[in-house]
Formats: sequence, structure tokens, C-alpha cells
Amino acid sequence: MRTHLSNMICTGVIPGLHSPKDLNSFLQPLIDELIELARGVEAVDVVNKELFSLHAHVLSAFGDLPAMAKLMEFIGHNGHFPCRLCKIMSIPGQTAKDATHLYCPLHRSDNTGLDPYYLPLQTHQECLDEGYSVLQAPNNNARANLATDCGIKGVTLLARLSSIRIPDSFPVEAMHLVWINLIPQLADLWREKFNGLDAGFENYLIHGLIWNSMGNMCVDSTGTTPSSFGCAVPHFKNHSHFTAESWSRWATHIAPNLLCRRFMDSRYYVHFVQLVNLMNKCTDRSIAQEELPAIRQGFIEWVEDFEQ
Repeated sequence: MRTHLSNMICTGVIPGLHSPKDLNSFLQPLIDELIELARGVEAVDVVNKELFSLHAHVLSAFGDLPAMAKLMEFIGHNGHFPCRLCKIMSIPGQTAKDATHLYCPLHRSDNTGLDPYYLPLQTHQECLDEGYSVLQAPNNNARANLATDCGIKGVTLLARLSSIRIPDSFPVEAMHLVWINLIPQLADLWREKFNGLDAGFENYLIHGLIWNSMGNMCVDSTGTTPSSFGCAVPHFKNHSHFTAESWSRWATHIAPNLLCRRFMDSRYYVHFVQLVNLMNKCTDRSIAQEELPAIRQGFIEWVEDFEQ
């Protein structure tokens, strides 16, 4: 609902085609207004016909991964510390095109892995201290080295707002994290198209003829599926035609049926359905407080099973 135009107040537009080098310079007028609004502005109560002090506070900021990294003054998902919520370090891995991709496994052969129940979480004060340390470095090279070592390259202008806590006020979003990242990579893994990796000692691969048949089913389902369920799902041979919405619809509405009994070992199907169930809970219109421990436990177990 937050993305519907009727629920938005546009405070400004940053022109393209490229992202601004200094985002804070664009945010400065907005932050000044938000600070004044937090202190209180005179408003009229038309019901009681009297003046009162209106206070409003920003509680959180949303956006995709690249935008949030720029907004928070973090290096982001391409750095040694790609997560804005914890201090997990990435490790390089080779891709099919001899490039390098960064991964963040919990379990590592050098005994530097992390306990998913006790991750080294970022704190507001640590983020501020590291950001100011980078800004106060004597030269550009020193700033770049410090930023690489901590994953933070400055202090967001939003930190001037007393209601903002770093990183708690900047929650993650499902589009980049799951729908156009994790889900298509899982599909590529099952098709033996992920960075040249084969199944090794596992047996999760699904034959290409079956994928072609499932792709035809996805296309054929377009004419019999109400548009309220989402966009059309393209054929897998047209991989570039997939969007976050089509991957989401495929994973949550179509794949649980199409992938049933497609794996030689059913535990891969069960593992995938567990992810779908968790994402359905996370993207529901409301999440009860008592559901949070089970959701957290579910994701921890899912990641541990995936790494095994």
C-alpha cells in the first residue's frame, strides 16, 4: 500500500539519468523541514476550533538495496560488509565468466563462521562512530581504506532526526533480496545454470525438457488466471523477460504446484516450499507479534539447510 501514489506525498524529484554523487545535498531541504515538524508546528483543530502544536516523526526509510546503501552512506552489497544490519563479512567466489562474486555463508572452512542465533548486529552508536571516523580521515585514500574496513563511508543526514536509529530504521526489502536475487538463483541452480556449478554429490537438478514443459505451462496459464493475481509469467527460455513481480508470482502461486514431484529427492521441494511459506508470512498485510519468533527460526533453519 505504501507504493500507491494516493498514499504518497512527493517532496521532490532527483533528476536522472544517474544517481547523485552527493545525495545529502538533495535531502538537506527535506531534513530541515522534518526537524521543524518534529519540534512542532502550529496547526488548527477544526473540530474544537482551537490551535495546537502538531508533531510528526519519521520512523523508517524504504528503498531498494542500491538506494538504501546511498541513503545510509554504506558501501552496500558489493562491499566486505554487505549487510546493513550485521557485521557478517563476505568472501569472494568465482563465477562462470571468471568474475568475482561475494557470498556471505554462515559456515566456513576456516572456522570464522557465525552463529545465526547470535549475529554481530550493527548498533546506532557504532554506525555513527565509524561514519564520523571515515569523514574525519586526513585524505581520500585514508577515507576509502577506512570505509572498506568497516563498510560505512559517512553519516546519513537522516541521523539528524531523533526518531531515526541506524540501522533499525532502514528495514530490508523483499524485491531485491528475494524476488530478483534468491528465487532466480535457485531456479538457475536447479537448471545447472548457476556460475557453472553442477550438483556435485546432490541430486537437485531438473532435466531441461521438464523445465521447457513447465515454461509452457506458465505461458498457457496466463489466459486462465485473473489479472488480480499478478502479471503474466514468461517462459524460462525468456529469462530476461522476468521481473520481480513475475518471479514473485511464479514462486508463490505456480512453482509449489509445478515443482511437486519434479525433484529426485523430495527434500529439495520441501525446502523450497518452506521458503515460500516464510515469504508469504513476511509479505502479508499484517504480522502478529507472536509470529515473529517462528518466522525468525524458520529463516535460520532454511539458510542452514541450504548451506548443507
